[in-house]
Amino acid sequence: MTVDEHGIQGHFNCLMAGSSQFPGFTLMAVRGQVTKAVISGAAASFDGTGMFQTGNQGKSPATFHVEVTDGGPGVGTLQLTLLTPFLFVLPTERVLVGQISIR
Repeated sequence: MTVDEHGIQGHFNCLMAGSSQFPGFTLMAVRGQVTKAVISGAAASFDGTGMFQTGNQGKSPATFHVEVTDGGPGVGTLQLTLLTPFLFVLPTERVLVGQISIR
């Protein structure tokens, strides 16, 4: 995602595949375009529209909200809230490998 003098540009893709901590889901994905973002120091939040998909229940149009914090393994975080087709607040996840960079 980028935020510049031309506005917000970006795409969000969150995929949980295979064994899930959510009973009944073998796959869950939220994908879409970022429509609004706020960056404050080492944290950012953004909203978007796209689609929600489950392996066993199909696809639905969706809106979502994401909160992230800067950092590498054990430090950086991501928290996803699905707003539609139903409210679904996922637990905050910590980076295991890689890095979230907010600039």
